[in-house]
Amino acid sequence: MKSNLKLDQYHFIISGSILLLLFLGLSTQYYFTKKIIMRGFRDKTYKDSLRIKENFRLAFDKIQYDFKVHEAINIKKLNFAVNYIHNNKNYSIDALEEELNKDLVFGKYEVFIINRDYIIEDTSYKPDIGLDLGVYKSTKMLYDSIFNKEIDIDISPPKIDSASMNLKRYILKLSKDEKKIIQISYVLDSYKIMKNLYINLKDTVGSLDIYVLSKYMIQKLEFQS
Repeated sequence: MKSNLKLDQYHFIISGSILLLLFLGLSTQYYFTKKIIMRGFRDKTYKDSLRIKENFRLAFDKIQYDFKVHEAINIKKLNFAVNYIHNNKNYSIDALEEELNKDLVFGKYEVFIINRDYIIEDTSYKPDIGLDLGVYKSTKMLYDSIFNKEIDIDISPPKIDSASMNLKRYILKLSKDEKKIIQISYVLDSYKIMKNLYINLKDTVGSLDIYVLSKYMIQKLEFQS
């Protein structure tokens, strides 16, 4: 009876030990397999993010280059707009825009007339008519510098227009009668370029949000709306 009991105990201990070893083996295998899979996932995600970042960086570099190439042309266009408004008392803002754009290969120009109250009183870009730019401290200081003749011409860095999501570069100068600021913007259809990139790259990741950072703001590019 005692020998049978001891034998059962030995069987139980041996069986328990085997099960424990199997459990430890499977747990260890699961842990290392999970670790390898997670590392592979992180590596892939990291590489995908670098590739996406590089694609967008190259696109922005190309746009920046296009703006740089047009810098001298932009100044000529601004001077043309100032003279056009001075020499044509009953000028049409839309006719002026047409004149500015008639020889362009890519991109386009828009015209803005800003009065001494910092309000856009007329523009070829109709959504901005009546916009009060004086509420922006940095913009107000810039316009004061133009009105006070401390600055002759100001050229902004490329900025994203919140309505069209296109990049614009603003160039402005005091009118000859010194009553208003003449501002033109050189616009590149950057949104189309970015959206095509977004569509091509979005399938490689679960979600993709693109932000443009500047000194004063962070803007999200809205591709869904």
